[in-house]
Amino acid sequence: MSKATTSHRCLNCGTPLKADNEQVSAKCPNCHALINIMNAPLDYTKGGGQDVPSSEKSLQRLENSRNRFRIIESHLRSHQNFIDIGCGSGEMLTAAQDLFSRTIGFDRNEALVAHCLSKGLEVHDQFFSKETFKKLEIVGKTVFSVCHVIEHLENPSEFLRTITSCMESGDLLYVEVPLYEGISFAEERFSWSLWYEEHLQLFSMRALSLITAIDGFSTLDKGHRTFISENRPRKILKKLFRHPLWGTYRLITKKRYQNLADAILRDYGFVLIKRND
Repeated sequence: MSKATTSHRCLNCGTPLKADNEQVSAKCPNCHALINIMNAPLDYTKGGGQDVPSSEKSLQRLENSRNRFRIIESHLRSHQNFIDIGCGSGEMLTAAQDLFSRTIGFDRNEALVAHCLSKGLEVHDQFFSKETFKKLEIVGKTVFSVCHVIEHLENPSEFLRTITSCMESGDLLYVEVPLYEGISFAEERFSWSLWYEEHLQLFSMRALSLITAIDGFSTLDKGHRTFISENRPRKILKKLFRHPLWGTYRLITKKRYQNLADAILRDYGFVLIKRND
């Protein structure tokens, strides 16, 4: 007896998906994203699973933010402003203060906004839109950042186009997402800590490249990252032991700003794009 099936569509490209009623996800045959078909978007104003981090967690996030700027920094050309959309607890804004004259965050999590304001950061408790952007009265070139945000959204492409519609010639946009193609998901599957009920999808690099291929923009860089964590050495050694030739190739071909974990674990994908002149 065949299982009952339900029709869904990919959140990125609109391709029809089919899954039986016992599945929690469906893989898009076009962009290869893994779509969460069990959950609806959460209300992030009251938390949505995101709490004020401990001091230890905040330091880890700050180091991860600095690692992101190692990717971005070589592409800066007199950029004066940094805008982090979905800024969370504000570590990207803190890391950006040495590079930009003005740093601005947007978030709807009330507790995290209050936490950022207590640290003296400029953070707006608003959704990012053309209207809210205009009120900032930005002067000079700007770098926009959207890290671990669009996997929570029902229409990530539309959201990115809202951001790019605000960008001027030479402005940059850095986008980072969790990947199901990385080592953590491959080993832990749906028990991976990033497959929360709040995540509407996990990306593939193909899906990320697809939704950031926007008319009038050039791709400056794309690749893989991972976060600092206590179990990274174990995962790296395990992968190198099982696949020594693959690991050697990754080490030889890794980019100069990548560390060993970025090259081997590959749990997150990023793309950096620029508004053309």
